[in-house]
Amino acid sequence: MIVAFDEELITEEFLNSFQEEYDQCLKLLNGYIQFIKRKKNNELD
Repeated sequence: MIVAFDEELITEEFLNSFQEEYDQCLKLLNGYIQFIKRKKNNELD
């Protein structure tokens, strides 16, 4: 996305919007990964 912005293929507004969605998605995925790890550890105990 940075390259697309640098090449003026997308606007700064679009880039910022994408970054916000990316950050939210990353938090959700990390939370889910932690949930799976905890569940797996509890099943092994």
